[in-house]
Amino acid sequence: MAIDKIQAESINLADTFAFTGTVTGAGGVNTPAFMARMGSSQSVTNNTEVKVQCSVEVYDSANAYDNSTNYRFTPQTAGKYLITHGLRAPLSAVRFVGWIRRNGATDHAVAETNPNSSASNPACLGSCIIDFNGSSDYVEYYCYHTAGSAKSLEAGNNGYDATFFQGFKLIT
Repeated sequence: MAIDKIQAESINLADTFAFTGTVTGAGGVNTPAFMARMGSSQSVTNNTEVKVQCSVEVYDSANAYDNSTNYRFTPQTAGKYLITHGLRAPLSAVRFVGWIRRNGATDHAVAETNPNSSASNPACLGSCIIDFNGSSDYVEYYCYHTAGSAKSLEAGNNGYDATFFQGFKLIT
């Protein structure tokens, strides 16, 4: 006997099902989402917190990332978001630190380059999950170093994004 339609209350939702057709309506939509990268190198003064200016939008599904004034992501949809960032330092002798500020407070995704790395351009990567209220919460990307003189963050070239800021909604 073929079954055309099953009512939710007639199946055990804890069971595993193997579907051979198309399943729709499962899962969620991971938007708003954005990715921005630096368009050109940015100078960072010694021992000074500086907002990373990712001015080139790779994508921005809801026009929620400001790539020209505040360089911040302000999603208007409540939920939990995965926010990630990365920067590339110019010299292995420079220790850069990067982090995310939520609503102006530094409390998420602190990461740093390793100044003792044998790499000529060490990277700093961080990620966090942040709960947004859907109306006024925002995040910004900051960094600093203590190398004595001003140093520049790499913007990237040859098809890679050396310094970037991105995020997307995980769940409501």
